[in-house]
Amino acid sequence: MSIELYDNQFKVTVKDVEPEAFIKAFSQHLKRQGRFEIPKWADVVKTSKAKELPPNDPDWLYVRTASMVRKVYIRKGMGVGAFKKVYGSQQRRGTCTKHFSKSSGKIARYCLQQLEEMGLVEQNEEGGRVITKEGQRELDTVAVQAAAEAEEQEVTALQAVRLNGLEISAITCNAMLSACRGGKQWTKALDQLRMRLSVEDLPAPDVISYSAAAAACGSSGRWDQATALLFAMTQQAVLPNVITFSTVVTACGKGLQWQVALEILWYAWRYAKGAEDQP
Repeated sequence: MSIELYDNQFKVTVKDVEPEAFIKAFSQHLKRQGRFEIPKWADVVKTSKAKELPPNDPDWLYVRTASMVRKVYIRKGMGVGAFKKVYGSQQRRGTCTKHFSKSSGKIARYCLQQLEEMGLVEQNEEGGRVITKEGQRELDTVAVQAAAEAEEQEVTALQAVRLNGLEISAITCNAMLSACRGGKQWTKALDQLRMRLSVEDLPAPDVISYSAAAAACGSSGRWDQATALLFAMTQQAVLPNVITFSTVVTACGKGLQWQVALEILWYAWRYAKGAEDQP
């Protein structure tokens, strides 16, 4: 499987990028565009009555807007009331018990209005906001750029390792994939597979690599990605084993996809019998 085929099979969306990385990238994107209008009160307003001072970051409104549009992308129908709860915090009351305090509704309303003017979100008939097709395209584009930047940083780190005279073996790479499973970092596991396919000096993924990546996807509830890895490894001429099939079936079980699990078992039986049909 070439790197182009991998990119087509595992397309990067907003859901595939770490929240912190995407919010940082999209906030910078909003600032570069210049379409988002910063109000005069941005430097003096508090984000909640529980806060004592305004935010220290001069670009905090870009960051808040990027966080909000990401939440609308993932969970449609969120409105001002929902965002007031999301960005609320505990209010300090001295020696008295802390109480939860909602965040400012004006800030949330202003950010949503700006996103509507930019054509990224629109009002939902059932309430709240939903992402538009143009907004989905723009957010996914920024997500691809954020993922590419993260991959570039990983490649730079690997080059620094080589300069220090350390060898990166297949055992080391597979151990990193297993660590992604424990931390439920399935996106990083897929990024590492892609990097091993694109960088010549790195060992090519083997059956242990794909099994560990599928386990990382399964631990995060992404049964669809785990199933796609099973089919992708066959195109790379990597033969799955019992552990690979068991891992994918377990991922389907966690995702309540019993029909897909039965199809995987049927394919495993045909594969064991030496069937020539490809998935």
